[in-house]
This record gives sequence, structure tokens and C-alpha cells, in this order.
Amino acid sequence: MSQHAQHKFNTTQLVKKIVPSLAVNWLAPLLIYNWLRGSVASDTAALAISACVPVVWVIATMLRTRRIDWIGAMGIAGLGVALALSMLTGGGSLPLKLYHPLIAGTIGLAFAGSALAKKPLLLTVLRAAKMGHTARFADPAVHRKLTTFSLLLGLGLMLDAALHVGLAFTLTTGAFLVVSRCVTLGLLLLLLAAVRWGLGRRKAVR
Repeated sequence: MSQHAQHKFNTTQLVKKIVPSLAVNWLAPLLIYNWLRGSVASDTAALAISACVPVVWVIATMLRTRRIDWIGAMGIAGLGVALALSMLTGGGSLPLKLYHPLIAGTIGLAFAGSALAKKPLLLTVLRAAKMGHTARFADPAVHRKLTTFSLLLGLGLMLDAALHVGLAFTLTTGAFLVVSRCVTLGLLLLLLAAVRWGLGRRKAVR
């Protein structure tokens, strides 16, 4: 298989993984929240129920693949803690708004730290997902690219988390769900643009 065909194959695999994930983690909770908002006791209850959709998806995926999704498991644990804190604080929605950005910020810190240590976490992720040629990962140029991308991803996740925390304290639950997703999408597009620019610049230098 040629390098172009392999790249296309890997890109197709990535899209097939990302699109269902975005639908389950972004779109479905928003739709379910708005559908339940007027028929349950409070906005917090609607938010809690809608937040369970990704949990069901993660559990079903782990059962199907018989592999532990550590990031998904962190999300499940975070939701459990958020639900407990919400009940202990009188049913407020703030813990349910904050658990996701706190997890994202922690993951971002790990990616950025791995890049600074020259041990890019993105390399581990790609190997675990069996994406790309294992032999290419030993190439110093590829290692440098993955280090840069790990740093960009880490900084992006930390910025996303910081913005989400600010939005959680200033917006209503319904507005938070919409605006926070727009912020994440905007940062994702900026990250992809930065990656493409970096790749194009390296090719031009060569």
C-alpha cells in the first residue's frame, strides 16, 4: 500500500471514529437536555440525564471492544463525583458544568508535559489506536512532529478548559451547553489549521 493510500486509509478511520463520538458527546446531550428541560424537576436534572448519554456510549463501546477506554472511564468517574457534589450542594448545576473541563484540563496538562519532556503522549495514543506505521515512529522527524502536536493539543485542551470554567460561572445551563460547544469547535478548527500550517511549513523547508 502506497504512503498516500495509507494516509487516506488512516484519515478515513479517524473520521469514522470522530463523527460518532461528536454526535454522542456533543449533539445528543444538547438535544436531550432541551427536550427534557420543561418536563423534569429542574435544569440540573435535565443536564444530569443528558450527561448520561456519553456514559452509556462509553460502557457499550468498552463491552463491544473488550478494551478499557481510560479517558471515557475518567469521564464516568468525573460525572459520578459531579452528581454527588450536586446532590450535596442542594442540586446545583455547577458541578455538572465543571467536571468535563476539569478532566480536559488535566489531559491537556499531561499532553503538554509529555511534549516538554520530549516523550509525546500522542505517540502512545497512536500506538494504542494502531494508527500509522510503527517503524515510522522511530524516525526523529516524526517524533519531533508528534512532540509539537502533543504540545499544541495540550495547550488547546487547557485553554478550552479555562474558557469552559469561565462560561460555567457566567451563563445559564442552556446557554452554557450551546456556547461551550461553539468554543470547543472553534478551538478545534484553530488547532487543525495550526497543524496543517505546521506540516505545510515543514514541507516547504525541505
